[in-house]
Amino acid sequence: MTDSQHTSNSKSTNAEALAALLDASGFDAAVLAAALQSIATAAKVTAPPKEQQPKVYLNKELVYEDETAYIYQRNDTKQKFYYLRIWDKKSKKPFIKSLETRDRVKAITAARLIYQEVKGKIDRG
Repeated sequence: MTDSQHTSNSKSTNAEALAALLDASGFDAAVLAAALQSIATAAKVTAPPKEQQPKVYLNKELVYEDETAYIYQRNDTKQKFYYLRIWDKKSKKPFIKSLETRDRVKAITAARLIYQEVKGKIDRG
C-alpha cells in the first residue's frame, strides 16, 4: 500500500466516523461547519500578539526597584556591550552610559555604582 492510498483510506475512515458521530448526536454537517468557523474566528481574535524582538533593547534588566533605571544590551551593534539608562524626570532627558562590558554581573555592579552617583546628582538638581 502506498502513502497516498494509506492517506486516502484514513481520510475516508475519518469521514465515516465523523458522519456516524453526527448521526448519533442529531446534528447536521452545516451546524458543525458553523461551529468550527466560530471557533476559528474566536482563535484569531483572542490569539496573543506575536513576540517581536526589540529594535534596540536586548536583555533589559532593572538595576534596582526603580523602573526608571535599567541596563540593557544594544541589539543593533556587534559588540553587545551593556549600557545604563536612567530617566531624569526633571530635565525629561535620559542619562545613558556605556558600561563597556558584555558580562552581566560586571554590568550590574558598575551600573549600581553609577546609579548611586547619578541619582544623587539628579535629586540635588
